Amino acid sequence: MEKNFRQIKKRLIEEDFSNLNSAQKEACFVTDGAVLILAGAGSGKTTTLISRIEYMIKYGNSYNTDYIPDGLNEEKLEILSKKNINELSEEEAFFLKYKPVSPYNIMAITFTNKAASELKSRLAAKLGELGTGVFASTFHSACVRILRKEIEALGYDKYFTIFDTNDSASCVKEAMNELGIQFDNFDHKGCLAYI
Repeated sequence: MEKNFRQIKKRLIEEDFSNLNSAQKEACFVTDGAVLILAGAGSGKTTTLISRIEYMIKYGNSYNTDYIPDGLNEEKLEILSKKNINELSEEEAFFLKYKPVSPYNIMAITFTNKAASELKSRLAAKLGELGTGVFASTFHSACVRILRKEIEALGYDKYFTIFDTNDSASCVKEAMNELGIQFDNFDHKGCLAYI
């Protein structure tokens, strides 16, 4: 029964992700440890990432485990074997899950605001309200969020200000004025670059 269940479970999960090619499925179904996806533009990296998050929320790590759920018997296995993924009831789909991940425990980080926005909208379109629970953002906004929440542990005020390049240059220029440093000897932009 165990061998049959694993085959049926894998077939159903693969059916749910039939839009992925074999390399994308391989990346999608590995949830322990890091996965490097190295591919060119337009090759489906974001689709793979979205699918991996969807898989973790819906199935946990079911694809790669030998876990047999409580309550599974030959009769229920027979029912599962005759259905496709879209025909499963909620009770039947339960058998395909193994330690599903809460969306609130997933962080998806990217470089640009545009990419983060795309991640958020695609997750919401794919998973509905569950997708909105995933923390998807840029590196910068994720770090600011963490700092705002935890910086007091380092002895700093959580209402800090982040300076952009112009703000930093103005600050250095003001400090140089206060210290009486002549601009003909030192350029404030050069000092800022040195700092």
